[in-house]
Amino acid sequence: MTLTIADHRTVRQAEIAPVYSAEAKAPLGSARPFRLEPRRRAQDEAIMIGLLTHLKERERDAMLSFYCDGMTEREIEDTLGVSTAHLRELRHSMKASFLEQRAAVS
Repeated sequence: MTLTIADHRTVRQAEIAPVYSAEAKAPLGSARPFRLEPRRRAQDEAIMIGLLTHLKERERDAMLSFYCDGMTEREIEDTLGVSTAHLRELRHSMKASFLEQRAAVS
């Protein structure tokens, strides 16, 4: 069975819902540095899942919390213990790897 980003999001919401309040969430639109193209959504999701599976569990949780759950960098640092600097490095690295892999399959 292939998991989608939505599957990961559902699992993550169930895991972290008790940890922080819904009022503290940042708007989801503000946490997206690039877009998944609708015509290539399945391909883009496969690339993202591949990248996520290579991260350590805590780093993966931080990335999913930021992009799927809308947590702020500060909330992630307080809740998951991933520093804001490390989260920024992860975001930049993930974006670069995603764009590189997307270009390779185009």
